[in-house]
Amino acid sequence: MKPYFLFVLVFLVVTVSGKDFCIKWQEIKPGDTCWGMIQGKMNLTLDVLKAMNKGLDCDKLQVGKKLCMAMTGFQLKCTKTHKIKSGDTCFKVWNAYGLSEMEFVDWNEGVDCREGAMCEETLSSFEASNLS
Repeated sequence: MKPYFLFVLVFLVVTVSGKDFCIKWQEIKPGDTCWGMIQGKMNLTLDVLKAMNKGLDCDKLQVGKKLCMAMTGFQLKCTKTHKIKSGDTCFKVWNAYGLSEMEFVDWNEGVDCREGAMCEETLSSFEASNLS
């Protein structure tokens, strides 16, 4: 029997209630970008940043304005997984779900998809028994 591999993926549900409040702020500095501000921060994607900062326009960041970077009561929940098949590539998987490369890599920590690399070897370390 061929081993089956799961790949934790794709659709995250962002939950922020009206009673939640920001517990960490970061001031926008000249040259900052939304992507640059979230790099290296676990569980912080562009979607999450926008959910915590209603009306945020990443194309028009205002220097001096503060952005919420962490919030009480904030939850991320994986709502879908993808079973890796022979021949799958990162590119094929993120396109199949309508994701950007950034979203795909952010939501699947440890996956290296630089330059459209094949994912089979990388993803094979995510065995179904280790994901429960």
